Amino acid sequence: GLAILTEGILVAPLEGLAEVHLRESADGPYIELYYAGPIRAAGGTAQALSVLLADIVRRDLGLAAYRPEREEVERYQEEIPLYKYYQHLQYVPTAEEIAQVVQHVPVAISGESTEGDAEVSAFRNLARVPTNGIRGGACLVIAEGLCQKAAKIRKTVDKLGLDGWEFLADLGHHKTDDEDQSTPKYLQDSVGGRPVLAHPGRPGGFRLVYGRARTT
Repeated sequence: GLAILTEGILVAPLEGLAEVHLRESADGPYIELYYAGPIRAAGGTAQALSVLLADIVRRDLGLAAYRPEREEVERYQEEIPLYKYYQHLQYVPTAEEIAQVVQHVPVAISGESTEGDAEVSAFRNLARVPTNGIRGGACLVIAEGLCQKAAKIRKTVDKLGLDGWEFLADLGHHKTDDEDQSTPKYLQDSVGGRPVLAHPGRPGGFRLVYGRARTT
């Protein structure tokens, strides 16, 4: 499904969604999606839809829903802002939004450590979390996928008539720093001695145009 969404031209289906596990719980086996860093290439909508597809498969197979423990919810609330410290996030969800996602999505969103030796400091050595490291793929799927693209995912949910995803209406409403169109953050990565063609928001600045017109 993820390969179709990304039109078979990205590494995300093979290297971004690295593994899919069946984990045991008191209610029966549940699905755990194991993401890696290359899932970023898929884009937020495809990331979120991969979780929705997993829930559809879960329902068809009669598998149990994932029920997170309190420490697992708080682990994500620590982990996602920490990931923002090391990597760029287009959208940083609030602690309440993170809790909404983790508590209501019926499949587990996990993954491998992606940020070297960086680890969480508070919620460590949890039984159902495979690493103390920062799971960059999982952070991306929750923040830039389910939270940022909640409105788009709601349209798909409504079209399919799926229940249990009503929480999406409460996500993606708060503003982030990246919504300021005049932010000069990209200038921080510029190399000394190279010319700056245009500053953000400056009238008369250069604009890159791909194609013959704005619509092609």
